[in-house]
Amino acid sequence: MGLAAPQIGIGRAAAVVQPPGDAPAIVLLNPRITTSCDETDEQYEGCLSFFGVRGLVPRPLKITVEATALTGEPVTTLYERGLARLIHHEIDHLEGLLYTARMWTGIEPIPVEQYRQTGQAWAYEQVTAWRTVQQPRLPFRASAIKAAHPCLEEPFARWKHPL
Repeated sequence: MGLAAPQIGIGRAAAVVQPPGDAPAIVLLNPRITTSCDETDEQYEGCLSFFGVRGLVPRPLKITVEATALTGEPVTTLYERGLARLIHHEIDHLEGLLYTARMWTGIEPIPVEQYRQTGQAWAYEQVTAWRTVQQPRLPFRASAIKAAHPCLEEPFARWKHPL
């Protein structure tokens, strides 16, 4: 599950994703997808923006994301499978997109009740796969945290939330 700042009226490029299980939450500050693999799959997704439906969404199985760490330093992380899907979904919100924009033409979201009858939960070998590709280059400094927060980018101007 995840939440992007604009979904709750905060005009900043920030999101939080809670991976399944006991993994710690992933904080995304100024994230952008730099690469994605050609291999995709389709899974049903839901969204807190319109909770009563689910849609079948194609997404890449691997994405590389550049973001800003809480220290203010850049970090690059590779996300795979289910976690790549969750991260991609939240970054889409920061770019003004809802998952329905990624659905195939002619395919409509289905009611949650109908989705529950499909029995199609996400099926990945390892849902919480991720690794940091590039560590921050400078040591942690408390002043860097203060510096990171005012620098959060505004989401794209075209972003209009349906709420």
